[in-house]
Amino acid sequence: MVRYRRLQDFPVEERIDALIRNLKECEQRCDFSASGNRREEFSRMEMKRRMLVDAVDFLNNTPGVFSNVEIYEPIVDMARANLFRAIPLNEEAEDLFEPEDDEPQLERAWPHLQIVYEILRRMVAAPDLDVKAARTVLDHNFVLGMLDLFASPDPREREYAKTIFHRLYGKLLSLRSFVRKSLQNAFTRYVAENRCHTGIAEMLEILGSIINGFSIPLKEDHRNFLQHTLIRLHLPSSLPSYHVQLCFCLIQFIRKEPELVVHITYSLIRYWPVTHSRKAVMFLNELEEIMEFVVPDQFDEVADIVFDRLVQCIKSPHFQVAERALFFWNNEYVVQLVLYRKERFVPLLVPALLSNVEQHWNSNVRSLSGNVMNLLMEMDADLVEKHMAKHMAGYEAPDPVRLRLAEQNRVFDMLDQLNKSGKPTTPQRGSENGETIANIIKRLRDEAHVRAGRAVTNGTSSSRTSSSEEIFTLDPQM
Repeated sequence: MVRYRRLQDFPVEERIDALIRNLKECEQRCDFSASGNRREEFSRMEMKRRMLVDAVDFLNNTPGVFSNVEIYEPIVDMARANLFRAIPLNEEAEDLFEPEDDEPQLERAWPHLQIVYEILRRMVAAPDLDVKAARTVLDHNFVLGMLDLFASPDPREREYAKTIFHRLYGKLLSLRSFVRKSLQNAFTRYVAENRCHTGIAEMLEILGSIINGFSIPLKEDHRNFLQHTLIRLHLPSSLPSYHVQLCFCLIQFIRKEPELVVHITYSLIRYWPVTHSRKAVMFLNELEEIMEFVVPDQFDEVADIVFDRLVQCIKSPHFQVAERALFFWNNEYVVQLVLYRKERFVPLLVPALLSNVEQHWNSNVRSLSGNVMNLLMEMDADLVEKHMAKHMAGYEAPDPVRLRLAEQNRVFDMLDQLNKSGKPTTPQRGSENGETIANIIKRLRDEAHVRAGRAVTNGTSSSRTSSSEEIFTLDPQM
């Protein structure tokens, strides 16, 4: 192996030239999957690694080194040669990747790439960087190349790319508009093509810090970015891989301009998943977080569509969706919003909750539905019982066959009581104070059965009368 001469061994006036020569040599890539002369290739890889490590040490230990604009172009050229490469696409669906269960693909050339990233990071983060000179090498093409690196399957590389990209946005003011447009184009292409992209979460983290720096009031371009790009990121099936970061960006927009909460809520309901239960749970999480920023006046604008969606989720046969919708009532702010509009929402909620209490297959959903019913009873027991009675009557009455069966069951119950006691017993109505939901439902069902029996009796009498009239008004010629 050729003996390597460190930069510190050169005279002070020759060290910059030696650094530039080493950076030029490091532009040559090494084949980490070579199947030929592995010994020779290993020698090249080890020599390049020594040069890169020596360059990092020199840049780190030499005060004011980045004030020398001569090293800018060699550093950037070396970074381009090593980093900007064809990254293989993962053809598998992104939503099949579970970070907690699956191992990510690691870059074979990472021993070299990590040092290259470190050199580039130290350059863009240097306090003595000459921004005017750096703009000549850190141009639009470099920004686009860095943006492509977010597609790397190696999370270590995406983390370095995120750090450097964020530093570029903070240092080079002239590139900010182009960076935002590049991010917008990347998100739009991702939604349109719906292809695997592992770096959407990291890109949204950068965007979140960018939104935090927006001035108030927001520019029209920023609102268009929210409406036409950011909200549409709810559409891909791989939403779970970046939903936390997306939700953070939306909350940042709401903090900047609270009036946007109405538009965001309407858009969220518009893109609500119908068959994807995992996404539905995430949408419910996001909706509850957004509701924290809704003032009462704005709530009146979105209340109908929000509670219509909540009722549909409460009635969902998927227990996780139903549970998450019922957990909304653990939020005191949401409960207060409903309390002052109970006449508007109780008629929507009672049928769904009663249906769950009586019919849902999951015991936890039945229990949570009963708890919400008790909460509504504490708000206004008379109003809730009124709509419970309406629901029970409407639930028992529509089918004549079911009404006849209900009447038969009532008669059989009375006969059974006579058989056991020898005398008729009249059930007493329980006290309304302290009456449980189960008892109320039983009592209302019994009352509905009685009314149904009367309806059946009346209907039978009228049908007989009409039949007799038809007999006497038949056409004699028939």
